Amino acid sequence: MSAEQPVPYLPPVHRAFLRATAAAEKEMGFLVAQDVMFEEEYITTLLCSRLVPEVTYVKFSKKQESQVGGDYLWWWVDRGGEAFGCLVQAKVIHRKGRGWKIGFHHETRTGLQMDQLLASSDYFEVPAAYTFYVGDDAYRSTMKCSKRHQVVSCHQRQGAGVTILPALNAQRTVENAKLRATAPPSKLPFLGGFDPIEDVFHHAEPLSRLTAPGLANDDPAFIRYYRMRLGQGMNGLRELLTPGQIGARKVARFMTDKLAQQAAGAFETAVLPDVHVDQTEVGGRVFDTLPGARGHFGRSFFEHVLRGLRTGLPDYVEAALRNPADGVPAQLAEHVDGLVVVYL
Repeated sequence: MSAEQPVPYLPPVHRAFLRATAAAEKEMGFLVAQDVMFEEEYITTLLCSRLVPEVTYVKFSKKQESQVGGDYLWWWVDRGGEAFGCLVQAKVIHRKGRGWKIGFHHETRTGLQMDQLLASSDYFEVPAAYTFYVGDDAYRSTMKCSKRHQVVSCHQRQGAGVTILPALNAQRTVENAKLRATAPPSKLPFLGGFDPIEDVFHHAEPLSRLTAPGLANDDPAFIRYYRMRLGQGMNGLRELLTPGQIGARKVARFMTDKLAQQAAGAFETAVLPDVHVDQTEVGGRVFDTLPGARGHFGRSFFEHVLRGLRTGLPDYVEAALRNPADGVPAQLAEHVDGLVVVYL
């Protein structure tokens, strides 16, 4: 690169995510070449270990391990102290014949894995999300996608082997697939040529984008949708939904945008009351009043996401980080397999 084209500055934490993603993609490619399918738990451990030392990562021991595999509680913390938490479950998108498959329908002792993920996120009062592992460039080369991201298709994006998407987006996709399977296309014209895997993978973004400079989608269509949903007394929320967000708020804005994008395309006629939060019950929330709009997600998606934005890290996170060798708080160990804290 010439002197006239200086190398852009990348924050150390973002370089860590690029490094970890590259390592995960390389390992997935190596395993496939050996005719071995990569697994969620193994790739998650590899990914998180490669984030160190810029990112703090604690994997609970088998004695402490939760009953639900693959659930990690992530917290993004900025220099001002604000933090955004999200319960993340890993899923492999793998080849099946000529197509692709995601194991959303796995059963556990307490019901469907997706339902249990959302229930656990309710317990921690944070949103739920999925990370998707899709191998390296060679493994993804047969993927078909009718949508493009700038100048490349979904599977050709940098870091496409490790992506993230809010769980409510994935749940809506699964429900749409069920509708299409039980009704003739003429009855569901709004689904068109719906392909659930393409829908999920198109909307999922490379995990490394969360730490990259810039991010917020400030398309006028989004701004109009947000303005329609914001009531009186939500000036703080209006500030979040304006351009230029950084730190934990940028990650929160990313999650909100992903759900708003799907909600804006749905025909939602109901006008629901705002959601009011009792701060004495859930301390540390940044917003105590949020729009009740559901966008066909079955719940207020603003409340689901933005309950994860806090004025600081919860006490249980600090306790787990202080001395992980002595065990972790029971409320963590019973529900998640590990903890990741990203200092932005």
